[in-house]
Amino acid sequence: MSLQVMAEKQINQNDSITLNYGCLSNDLFLLDYGFVITWNPFDSIELKYDGGLLDAASMAAGISSPNFSSPAPWQREILAQLKLEGEASILKVP
Repeated sequence: MSLQVMAEKQINQNDSITLNYGCLSNDLFLLDYGFVITWNPFDSIELKYDGGLLDAASMAAGISSPNFSSPAPWQREILAQLKLEGEASILKVP
């Protein structure tokens, strides 16, 4: 397999060349290119409360815990305030 890169201008020996991979998060950089950027302004994590997933994780870990699938009303209120509850609720945190 070979790759050919075409320059738009003359490149002299010892000139620096920079590549732009686009506006991607670090998880995509790691999966696609094998590296991450320390101060990546496009990096974020998505948070969402998923009771079923937490129930499965606690069972797999052998941890006894209350049922995550049915939080108490006061817990649901806090989750709603944090925008973490509901089908479309995903909080992006930089």
